[in-house]
Amino acid sequence: MAPRKGTRPPNKLSLQLEERIARLYAIQRSSRRVAKRFGIAAGTVLRIANERGITAPAWGLTKGKVRLVVNAYLEGKSGPEIATELNITPTTVYAHLRKTGQSIRTVSDYDLEGDCSHDYFEVIDRPEKAYWLGLLLADGCVSKENEVILSLHVRDIDTVRAFKSALSSCAKITIREQLNKRVRGGKPFRSTCAAVHIRSRRLCAALAKHGILPGKTRNPRMVRGVPPEFERDFWRGAVDGDGWVVFSMRPNGSSQFIVGFTGGMPVVKAFQRFCRQHCPTRAEIKPNHSVHSFVVTDWFAYDMANLMYGKAAIYMRRKFERYQEALIYFGTRTRRLRNWNKPPRNK
Repeated sequence: MAPRKGTRPPNKLSLQLEERIARLYAIQRSSRRVAKRFGIAAGTVLRIANERGITAPAWGLTKGKVRLVVNAYLEGKSGPEIATELNITPTTVYAHLRKTGQSIRTVSDYDLEGDCSHDYFEVIDRPEKAYWLGLLLADGCVSKENEVILSLHVRDIDTVRAFKSALSSCAKITIREQLNKRVRGGKPFRSTCAAVHIRSRRLCAALAKHGILPGKTRNPRMVRGVPPEFERDFWRGAVDGDGWVVFSMRPNGSSQFIVGFTGGMPVVKAFQRFCRQHCPTRAEIKPNHSVHSFVVTDWFAYDMANLMYGKAAIYMRRKFERYQEALIYFGTRTRRLRNWNKPPRNK
């Protein structure tokens, strides 16, 4: 014969265990948590509590407790942290925050200590910071989800690793194949890229102050805040990302050495000014499909490469190797002296 409805089924739980369950429920007020703790059903927890006169709490918090929730949230604490402190659930925390008109933060809004150097780009006070800023301007981006992203061809994965290490980031490096929409010979091509995505609101805010914003390709602009003594490092990063360092030998025995950069007009103009400060080039900016490019060649390229790569501690390996080849070649040749009296044209 089945037990009468509402009575405790016999031989299920000992009275001592039920007392422990009731005491824990009186503290936590969560049948699911208590049930998980003892490996029983949530309904069993509620039955034990009801038999001992411990009523289930009504949904909601007192006005005083709501104030504690809101104040803790405004201080920067997360929903789970507040729930643990006040012995409630995160769902309750977020429900009352919405009722009081608070905007709910996303995961990327929490800059956790130790997951990366969130203040890295706030001040460009070291050569390596200027280098990474130039590389991000060329081949990096900032997403609307507060992610700093650096994506390079997989052959340059060492540079991606160095960037991750510089920021002391715990983010993983991903390898993926992507279809490049640009065309070579009329056909799209696939490339394998190594990328790192670093979530940090503070990093993105600092980069925004320097002029690196989401959608920078559609609205190119020159960065701000690079001290003059670190300009060579900044432009080395930019050239490593979206430039050329090419050394080759022609069949007739002559050499060709090129250093150049391609991108939006404001950035390319800034690179042209930088080159003209350090060599008397008269080269002009030229269209390069939807963007623009500026190059210097031979001895002028040798001057600029020496300036950018000569004493560099950080660089993209394959471009540094081309510079070393040029260094060996030009080091054995005599440079003709020329009188550069005519100033370069400025457009």
